Amino acid sequence: MSTLMPASPFGLVIPRDDAETWWQPAPSHGTMNTILSPKNCPSNAFSVATQYIDEGMMIRPHAHERAEEILFIYEGHGTLTLEGRKIAVREGSTCLVGRYVKHQLDNEYPGTMKVFIVVFPPGIEEGWRAIGKPRRWDEPAPPRYGRDTIPDLPRILDDAGFAHPDRIAAAQPADKGVGVCLGPDDGPSFWQPQPAGGHATVKLWHGSMPSNMFAMGTQTLPPGGRLAPRTFEVGEIVYFVVGGTGTVTMNGATRPVARETLVYAGRGAPHTLANDGAEDLTFAWVVTPPGLEVLLRGTGRERQLGDESPAPFGERTDAGRLYGRAGLRRHESQP
Repeated sequence: MSTLMPASPFGLVIPRDDAETWWQPAPSHGTMNTILSPKNCPSNAFSVATQYIDEGMMIRPHAHERAEEILFIYEGHGTLTLEGRKIAVREGSTCLVGRYVKHQLDNEYPGTMKVFIVVFPPGIEEGWRAIGKPRRWDEPAPPRYGRDTIPDLPRILDDAGFAHPDRIAAAQPADKGVGVCLGPDDGPSFWQPQPAGGHATVKLWHGSMPSNMFAMGTQTLPPGGRLAPRTFEVGEIVYFVVGGTGTVTMNGATRPVARETLVYAGRGAPHTLANDGAEDLTFAWVVTPPGLEVLLRGTGRERQLGDESPAPFGERTDAGRLYGRAGLRRHESQP
């Protein structure tokens, strides 16, 4: 079950089956699974969800009036249409869609496409709830239904911040946010020091987008690797596990994590993730405000695609200063 980490500051560990889940109408069908929102978290910075898109289906063409949206494909492949431009996407692709940027995502995978979604600010999840039908995990799919069966649909979409087609068409370049799509191997990547080991890749940061609100990337911990115990003194972070198993320790309590587990660490919540499995533990992370990418770059060693893993190496002698620059505090013992 979802675990509220004891004590303040606030932290959450949410396994897949504890996410709020809703069947969705045509043309995506599949499900929207709201993991984090102001309903279960005191933060008003963002909402977090996954979307399962049925084989041959799509996220319809649309745009957001007041939100920036991160889409991270963690299963499947297909085509993202971004302002009319078709871009092939696959597992590991990262997309950022700003306000009034029209986009569509087609699942061309022989199975369910799965997308990790983070939206700044929250609110869009209210629309997913309103057009969806309540679901229990692993129950059979009900008969499919269309959007024409949903009462008061225009008001629902407007309240959730979906832009009206007329407003999308009338939007000028100055009205629009950014549209970015990065492949699985794009972004600066760095081997990480002990005790983590493995590597981290920065996807969204001030060098790849104009926003100063957040940064996003991925990290892989090899068996036995763990994040150095840390506290965000400024900001908050989510970690979303896309492969492997391990544990998270936060506010003195340890819980297991596995694929599709979400970990939220609020400002001041001491925490670490550890890989106690036999395979790599891989996760996507989103932090607001940005800063973690400074630490990963500063303490790491540049990595190129295809490089062999270096011999284990320790943190720099000035690692404490780099943690501080990133808005974190490093702990010497388990949180």
